[in-house]
Amino acid sequence: MRDQDILRFLISEDFNFKKTYQAFETYFRWALENIPPVLLDQTEKIIRSGFVYLHGRDKHFRPLCVIET
Repeated sequence: MRDQDILRFLISEDFNFKKTYQAFETYFRWALENIPPVLLDQTEKIIRSGFVYLHGRDKHFRPLCVIET
């Protein structure tokens, strides 16, 4: 974990070290269960069809999602 990530957690918990540690634990537990995401067969089928795809990011770094109709 990078220093700026640690600082982000500290700021979000108002520099309360116990709450920050609990937030770390919660985040790491979530990350172990959800990263990488598991795609369902139906989701993978839609992605492979080219109906919907991501194409870079906008100036605010939000993903651009293109939907072909």
